[in-house]
Amino acid sequence: NISDIAAMGGEPRQAVIAAAMPVDTEVAYMEAVYDGFKSICQKYNVNIVGGDTVTTTGPLVLNVTLVGEVPKGKAVLRSGAQVGDLVIVTNTIGNAAAGLAVLLAKQKSFDFIKECHQRPEPQVPLGRWLREHKATSLNDISDGLGSELNEIAKASGVTIEIDETKLPLHEELQEAAKILSANPLDWALFGGEDFQLTGTVPAVLADTIEMQPHIHVIGRVVTGPSKVLMHKADGETRLIESKGYDHFKHKS
Repeated sequence: NISDIAAMGGEPRQAVIAAAMPVDTEVAYMEAVYDGFKSICQKYNVNIVGGDTVTTTGPLVLNVTLVGEVPKGKAVLRSGAQVGDLVIVTNTIGNAAAGLAVLLAKQKSFDFIKECHQRPEPQVPLGRWLREHKATSLNDISDGLGSELNEIAKASGVTIEIDETKLPLHEELQEAAKILSANPLDWALFGGEDFQLTGTVPAVLADTIEMQPHIHVIGRVVTGPSKVLMHKADGETRLIESKGYDHFKHKS
């Protein structure tokens, strides 16, 4: 929820939490859950202002509604990408999916990518910085970079081109891919749950972005139908499908 606010260049403010708990839920367990809520809310100056608590015969259900603020008329949308813009991404990507993979494989070490999966961090300060520097579009990477860039391309009516060699991949992710015989690009493009930001900025910001260690230029916006293309290291061009996680996609 905080990441969704960050993806519009906003500041998270208030949260309402509704909890439906099985009758046999241990009090200590729910205290630990709410300690987690309070911890991240304190970090990002969010007030938990209310909610509802009920019992259920089903599994535990937690529903969070978050309210944020952004200067009037300054919210960064998915629909603002312009031809000529640079495509950017924050930090490194694919870490959450890689972290899950090493956890399931019971691999030792890989502490960084495990932490990225278990305790992801929303990018509120970078979202604010990008809004202040006139980013034209933003999206948070919750469903995979491929899916999020396709959303921007569709909403903006443009073609997005990215460069495989520019995708920022953490060294732990690359090492895990070797050990597990996995394709690191699959984690980066389709893994999701990173809660990093991707979007577009005017090309005049190229030098400014170059000085930002946590923001990377990975491509550009060009004229064309709504789609995402990746120029591969071998010179070929690949269509990047929107096949990250989809809550409402039919499961056969």
